[in-house]
Amino acid sequence: MPEYTEDELKAIVDKAVSEATAGLKAKNDELISGRRSDQAKLEEMEAQRLETERLAAEKNGEFEKLYSSTQSKLAETEAAWKLEREQNAQKTINGVATAIAGELSGALGEGAISTASMLIAQNIELNESGEPEFKVGGVTVDKSAFVDNFKTNHSYLVSTVQSSGGGATQQQGGSVRDKPFNEMSRTEKTRLANEDPIKYKQLAGM
Repeated sequence: MPEYTEDELKAIVDKAVSEATAGLKAKNDELISGRRSDQAKLEEMEAQRLETERLAAEKNGEFEKLYSSTQSKLAETEAAWKLEREQNAQKTINGVATAIAGELSGALGEGAISTASMLIAQNIELNESGEPEFKVGGVTVDKSAFVDNFKTNHSYLVSTVQSSGGGATQQQGGSVRDKPFNEMSRTEKTRLANEDPIKYKQLAGM
């Protein structure tokens, strides 16, 4: 083994330490650089995630807005349909009520017919088939029982001579059929609706 002087040994040790230190520094720099690269990648991934969430939130907001608008339009359409059905149903009920009122109160004049028609209409409902149902105390009865009940409870609106009676009245009803609808009086329209409902609906455009 060669012999070294103290200065030579010191130089050898210093060189080894210097080389080792340089190697460690290079490795440390490499690790630091790697960490910085990884950190940059992580930051980029986080930025992409946030952007994805932002876009999703915007799309979700647009969807909710569109959904809300669609639901609002559907509700408006349904409300319009419901109103139209109710109006048509009420027209049918009023037609039936007016026919019965004309039969019962025709001889008492327009005022009696109007009052009787209003009272009668309040107790008529349409079933699922669109046919009128007559109510007495909330219970469905046939038309005959309904009319008898009305006569009993509203006798002041019932004339002693009714349109389904004698031949003279029938002749008046017959003449009404040939008269223009817009020239008929309320009483004549009521008589026609009672005696010839199909003809009445055709002339009334129902």
